[in-house]
Amino acid sequence: MSHRLFPSTVVALATLLAGSLLLGACGSSPAVRYYTLQGPALEKTAEVPVTNAVDARSVQLVSLTVPQSVDRPQLVLRSGDNTLNVREQDRWAEPLKHNLALVLAATMMQDLSGAPVVVRATGLEESAWKLGVDIQRFEAQAGQAVTLEAVWTLKHQGEAKPLSRVSKVREVVNGDGLEAVVAAQSRAVAQLAREIARSVNAASPAKP
Repeated sequence: MSHRLFPSTVVALATLLAGSLLLGACGSSPAVRYYTLQGPALEKTAEVPVTNAVDARSVQLVSLTVPQSVDRPQLVLRSGDNTLNVREQDRWAEPLKHNLALVLAATMMQDLSGAPVVVRATGLEESAWKLGVDIQRFEAQAGQAVTLEAVWTLKHQGEAKPLSRVSKVREVVNGDGLEAVVAAQSRAVAQLAREIARSVNAASPAKP
């Protein structure tokens, strides 16, 4: 026995099938990729309280600010003179400000020959230097370059007048894709850390 489908029934079935296909397409969203800035031996440096005698080059990072335009979970690329591209599927594995602080601390510690550098940790109230970093520009253009501009201040214990400097760093992006962009960002942050470490080394007495 055959069943006859009326036109209204055919339309209803076609609509139901189309809706099912649309829901299936919406359910398969692209995978999210996670990135992190890299520095030397991050797990062995920052946020470790120090209780021994004060090292003449010990540093405590007491403040770090970044532009609001990039202080978000997504990676942000400059796509024009007045436009930014917020990459919804490309995100930082941890808050960018925290990642920046760790790379700064780790690189400085390496350049200070192991002198302790900590990030807002208790136990270093007697550190020789207090450091504040205001990153005013942290821009990246895929396939081109990363630009970092920062104002930073070092204050030695017992001295009223701090040492303030402006750093401008430009790192070429070597390659295509976001991995090359993040690698250039890591190098830019490391270069900033080395500039700060050089000032600490120059102003601190040499070890006996």
